[in-house]
Amino acid sequence: MHPLIPDGTPVLVAPLRGRRPRTGDIVLFQGAGGLVLHRVVALRGDMVTTRGDACPASDPPVRVDALLGRAVLAIRRGRALPLDGPGLRLLGLGLSRLLALLRGLRGAVSGPSRCG
Repeated sequence: MHPLIPDGTPVLVAPLRGRRPRTGDIVLFQGAGGLVLHRVVALRGDMVTTRGDACPASDPPVRVDALLGRAVLAIRRGRALPLDGPGLRLLGLGLSRLLALLRGLRGAVSGPSRCG
C-alpha cells in the first residue's frame, strides 16, 4: 500500500460487521500468497475489486463476504493516521489511480513493472 502505508506499518483492522465496503476503503483479505491489504477500487454486486496504491493493475475480484475487515488506523512516524475518513479515502483512491496511470505509462515505455 506504499506510499500511504509503507511495508511494516502497524495497521488496525476492524471487522466489517455487515457493513458494505466503500470505494476507497482499505480492506484485508486472504490472497493466493497470504494476507493482502489493498484499496477498494470497484464494487459490483457481491464482488469487490482491489488494488494496492503502488500497483499498476487491479487484483482479481473477491467476494465481499471473503473480506476479513477494513483498515481504520495506521501508525506512521509515531502518530495515529485515521484511514476511514472520507477525505483520506478519496485522497488515497485518487493517488492510487494516478500512480497506476503513471506506472502503466512507464511500463509501456520500459516494459512491465511489478507491484511494489
